[in-house]
Amino acid sequence: MSQSTAGRYVVFQDRSGAWRWRLVARNGRIVAVGEAHTRPRDAARAAAAVARIAGSARLPGGAPGRKP
Repeated sequence: MSQSTAGRYVVFQDRSGAWRWRLVARNGRIVAVGEAHTRPRDAARAAAAVARIAGSARLPGGAPGRKP
């Protein structure tokens, strides 16, 4: 994925004080949010894990738009 089309991962503290990550698309929309963590380091590690496997993830049923 090129830098011009890539989103970015952001680690933030939610209203309850928990640390989470979110994936923000280039247009600024939030497209994913991770589970709560007690430390920002853990949220960052979770985001890194998602980033590592996201490129090889497959949609159920194969190609986009196909019914499973």
